[in-house]
Amino acid sequence: MGKVAHRRFVPAAVATSMAIVVGASFGTAATSAAAKGGGHRISGDLVVNETAAPGEPCGLPGRASTYADITTGTKIAIEPTGKPTVHAPLGQGVGNADGLCEFPFSARVPDAPRYAIEIADRGTLTFTKRALQRRDWEVLLTLGVPASRRST
Repeated sequence: MGKVAHRRFVPAAVATSMAIVVGASFGTAATSAAAKGGGHRISGDLVVNETAAPGEPCGLPGRASTYADITTGTKIAIEPTGKPTVHAPLGQGVGNADGLCEFPFSARVPDAPRYAIEIADRGTLTFTKRALQRRDWEVLLTLGVPASRRST
């Protein structure tokens, strides 16, 4: 998956735990509507406040970290309102230009009015279909990243 564009929106309500910036598409086969080509692709990145050299792998299982539960392969749960939950793994974490660990993700989801996203029991963030449409179904999530270090 390519990098998410630098259009970012961070809801203030989640700035202290997991913050979100909405913007792309996800990729997994989970529900019959999504598997048949209906629905949408939500994609994005999870940026974790963990130091990583730009371009270098990070977030490897078995490391000592405040975010040890966030590794390559950690499952993301996306619950479209009134539809079965879709699961997708985080991709390989890589150090971004800001020196933080960034994990890509993508999942195909059925059409719904709202989508709740949860990563590794770190809380749930809910997006409306309209908000996702305005941002071309792209989502940027941050975990523990101070506002001063978030790309805008």
